Amino acid sequence: QSVFHVRHFVDRYFELPRLPRQKKKGSGVMKAMSFLASCLVVSLLAGPAVGQIDSFFDVFYAEIGGDVGMWNELDPLNSGGSGWTDPPLGPWIAYPGLEPQEDGWGNLNQFPSWWNQWFYDGNYRPGRHKEVDLVFDYQLLNPTARGGANIVINWSWPTWSNPNAPPLDNQYIGRAEVGRVWLEGGLPGGHFAGHFDLRLLGVPFNPEWVSIDVTGYNVAILNGHFDHYCIPEPGTAMLLMLGAVGVLMISRRA
Repeated sequence: QSVFHVRHFVDRYFELPRLPRQKKKGSGVMKAMSFLASCLVVSLLAGPAVGQIDSFFDVFYAEIGGDVGMWNELDPLNSGGSGWTDPPLGPWIAYPGLEPQEDGWGNLNQFPSWWNQWFYDGNYRPGRHKEVDLVFDYQLLNPTARGGANIVINWSWPTWSNPNAPPLDNQYIGRAEVGRVWLEGGLPGGHFAGHFDLRLLGVPFNPEWVSIDVTGYNVAILNGHFDHYCIPEPGTAMLLMLGAVGVLMISRRA
């Protein structure tokens, strides 16, 4: 009954030609057009319901000591998370910085580097995209001195394919800074929350690995949540449905 109502809606508002009851040449084509239009409306109404969203929920925390002259003094006993681990590596892994790094007051890190924690993200899928919810609290380790961190989201490029290990070489890694959290000495801690669509960062696919990167000094990052979602593109599912319907109708006419 619902299919009848949809087809009635399509025939009325799309003004598809109505044919006489007697069978004439081309009637099968017009029926196929009406049926395809019906499927298009159903697909539009279904929207995100077509295709399953794969969700992953990860956590992280870190204590990074040091000062303006020596960044990234990670305390491994008070740092961890649910990210990839292969002892002695992980969950936090050190990477060299490829670009200059500066704190909230313009002071450069003399030895650019990152602390990185990787999360598996499912297979590389070009027909999907990635969105991330990133949330954490932060505060100064030494409350009388200034400190903080720069925050980055990483992803693996399609040239890396290994479900058992993330890329350990920068050539397979893309990075985008998403926030800076710096505090003057004596100030209370803060809360960071952001939603990031990786398509806006130049990533039009679902990468196999994603990560949180941190560089800074005299900062504790607490209660970190890295929730990431593999989302199907509605247009992809719609085209597949319409293509299948078209093949079905052509085979019936034949």
